[in-house]
Amino acid sequence: MREASPMTPPGPPGPARRPSWRAIAAVATALALVAIGLAREVAERRALRRTLPVVEGELRVAELASPVRILRDGHGVPHVIARSERDAWFGLGFAQAQDRLAQLTYLVRAARGRTAEVLGRDGLEVDRWSRTLGFGRLADAQWERVDRATRDALAAYAAGVNAWIEEVRSGRGAPPLALARVGVEPEPWRPADSLAVAKLVAWGLDGTIDATLLLSDGIERLGGFGARPLFPPDAAPGLDAVPGNFEARAPAPADPLRRALGLAGRSVGSSAWVIAAGDTESGAPLVAGDLHLAPTAPSLLYEAHLAAPGLEAAGAGVVGVPGFWSGHNEHVAWAATNARAVAVDLYVETLDPKRPDRYAAGNGMQALSVREERIAVRGAPDVVLEVRATHHGPLLDGLLTGARPSLAVAWGGLQPGDGVASQLRMLRARDADELRNALASHHEPVLAVAYADARGRGGRQVAGWLPARNMPTGLVPVPGRSPWYDWRGRVAFDALPHAPLGGDGFLVAADGPLGGGTSIEWWWRSGERGARIESLLRAARGRGPIGAGALAALLADQRSPRAPARARALLELAAPLESLAPEARSVARLLADWDGSADEDSVGAAAWHVLLGAVLESCLAEPLGPEFVERLLSLRGVSPEALLDALLDAARVPEPTAEPLVSLDRLAQAVRDGLRRTGLTLRVRLGSRTEQWQWGRLHPLRFTAFGWPESAWDGPGSGASWPYGGDGVTIAVGEYDPTEPYAVRVASVYRWIVDLATPEIALSALVPGAPEHPADPLRDEGIARWLAGRPGVLATHRFLVEDGAHSQLRLVPVEAAAP
Repeated sequence: MREASPMTPPGPPGPARRPSWRAIAAVATALALVAIGLAREVAERRALRRTLPVVEGELRVAELASPVRILRDGHGVPHVIARSERDAWFGLGFAQAQDRLAQLTYLVRAARGRTAEVLGRDGLEVDRWSRTLGFGRLADAQWERVDRATRDALAAYAAGVNAWIEEVRSGRGAPPLALARVGVEPEPWRPADSLAVAKLVAWGLDGTIDATLLLSDGIERLGGFGARPLFPPDAAPGLDAVPGNFEARAPAPADPLRRALGLAGRSVGSSAWVIAAGDTESGAPLVAGDLHLAPTAPSLLYEAHLAAPGLEAAGAGVVGVPGFWSGHNEHVAWAATNARAVAVDLYVETLDPKRPDRYAAGNGMQALSVREERIAVRGAPDVVLEVRATHHGPLLDGLLTGARPSLAVAWGGLQPGDGVASQLRMLRARDADELRNALASHHEPVLAVAYADARGRGGRQVAGWLPARNMPTGLVPVPGRSPWYDWRGRVAFDALPHAPLGGDGFLVAADGPLGGGTSIEWWWRSGERGARIESLLRAARGRGPIGAGALAALLADQRSPRAPARARALLELAAPLESLAPEARSVARLLADWDGSADEDSVGAAAWHVLLGAVLESCLAEPLGPEFVERLLSLRGVSPEALLDALLDAARVPEPTAEPLVSLDRLAQAVRDGLRRTGLTLRVRLGSRTEQWQWGRLHPLRFTAFGWPESAWDGPGSGASWPYGGDGVTIAVGEYDPTEPYAVRVASVYRWIVDLATPEIALSALVPGAPEHPADPLRDEGIARWLAGRPGVLATHRFLVEDGAHSQLRLVPVEAAAP
């Protein structure tokens, strides 16, 4: 053992070294830059706050019969209290204009095909589609046909919007920040503008041109049998494709209108359910649901409460359109979902080669109808668009790229009618029968509605204009010259799927089948989310009566119960696992123990979704091409999980009549390669330790700009993101974008629960909140509450509204001028 040497005593301290002038200057410069940055941020926040609308005090406005109060609660929701129904709609228009004037301006310009006047060539694609489909023309014509009650509500709402626009123009109100940044002033709102916006949004939900063209391309590439896994499982796919050269054809562009509205994505739509009185704590029905949209700022939805003699209603609807898609009054409650029925058909038209202004119809020829649309373009010459149409509808020539034949589009929304009048009638319903009668007049979009009244009656009803077809289309374009494919009008309301609510039990409208026999064609409906809802409701019934709190937890559920079985099926194909590379084995071990949880902390969910994408890409990219796969995984209702099931089923057929899309051996190799790729991807993106592989880190949620460019909406917190859970089939939806791997593309942005024993105390959460303003002081709190699965109280009881008001604005009529 070595002896320790004695320590040398320390010497006297040397002279202290003074910092050099360069170091002092560097520190001073850094501090000055920080101070300048902080001062600039404070100044920007103050400037932003000065552009917030007036929500306190009193304003004198024209076209108002009696005073109106707008009380905003702690979540920013406006409660409009008026002495007449007409003034209540005026107040709603005023409140929406205060909160969303920049968004309203974009929506009406998009609906009427006028965004290029502001955005230049960047707006041309949206404008060309809107002008071709003619939303503005249809709305103006429908305005002349609407009933008196609808006309009065639309006119009063428009007057309210214009009253706030006048405040802005006069300098008494701050102009919307986004409009100032893009350099446009708001124009007066016309009553028909609400009808045009409603048509635009309905097309965003009903329009399925992308799906029809993709399935046709799939048949052309793979043949009828080979393309079978691409079709909805219950569909009878067409065997013929649109003629053309698949290899030379450019991919069909995704519908720009759906993208502009935040309605592009597999999971766009909603879930809704109603629980019978016999299974609830209160002894009255419970109605609940959520709406799945792109997470945009602001949201496409607007939540409000209206109170006037004969009108007491609350809920959420499309901004710019008076009414609530999901809502309640004192007697009834309803929650609407996108039905995913086939409401749009494409017709292959045969044009006369010698006279291109004529087309074949039956055994003869007919003249095309032609109109000219002039689109003003900022910074460029006007664009003249010639819109030609057959008796089926407008031709899409010039909108679709590649060597495609002339295709005409037919949609129920192009027929006389609207989707606004039915919403207004629902607000006045006093029981379930009256609400269902209101749905009988609904036009577009095609909805599935869960509803109930306070006396315990209710049901689930499909409503909207669906074509009565002589022959099924097979979900592909059909010959336009054949009269066998012409529509015979609309499916009668009594023939649409309906299920009554019993004394106990429940009804769910989600992604599962809705019935209807063979008279209606349907898009993809995997049923996975609906099955999870039903499973949780059955479990809740087993524990005792169900309350609103249990439904709030259900709406936040992020478990994918079928995913573990799928993961095990893939692992069986990859066996023996001992032969895999180390990074592949680590992924296999995670998936073998995974319970299907897809919350933000789940490691198994991250491994599963990376593997799922890798396997599908490996199996489909070669036979279909990467662009085709990207299009497929963006279609409404297409579930990557269900697509994997279809590939597995096709590969396992013992003696297929034709070559399957993917063989079992190829699928097994894709799994082995995918496990290795998954391990490498997660290591590179999240770190070398498996505990770092949380799904939320790979799956961020960010609120993107609505309509106008991102720069128009910039403000505090712009670009912020949050770790998020869920996927495209969980109840709390968290669908991710395959083109921007794993970023959230669709989420459950609105959640809503009503107990009809106490409808004056509903629960709801809408993100990112009511105002579009980036400096909204309530936005961060609302997002945090929504992320935690905690809905707020949406009160309609007068005492609770008054007690919970954070601000109160009183609108009073302008005094009549002295004679």
